Amino acid sequence: MNEIYVRLVDVPVDVKGIVKEDSNGDYNIYLNARYVLEQQMMTYLHELAHIELGHLHSSRPVEELENEADKRMTEMLTGKAASRSRG
Repeated sequence: MNEIYVRLVDVPVDVKGIVKEDSNGDYNIYLNARYVLEQQMMTYLHELAHIELGHLHSSRPVEELENEADKRMTEMLTGKAASRSRG
C-alpha cells in the first residue's frame, strides 16, 4: 500500500506520462517509452509531484494542478522553493 511503481509504456508521443492510483492504494507512474531518458526523468518528477501534492482526487482545474506540479518539480530539481507570485 502506497508503493510507487514506474512503468514504461508505448503511448502516443503527445502523452509524456500519467499517474494513477490503483485499488490497493499504490501509485502507478506510466512514462512514455518513446522519450529519451532525460525527458522520462523530468516526467517522473512531475508525476511524483502530483502524488506529493495530493492532486489525484482533486476537483480543481487541470491547468492549476499542472502548474503546481511543474513548480514542485522545479523545487525538486533545484533544491529550493520556486518563486511564488504575490497577489
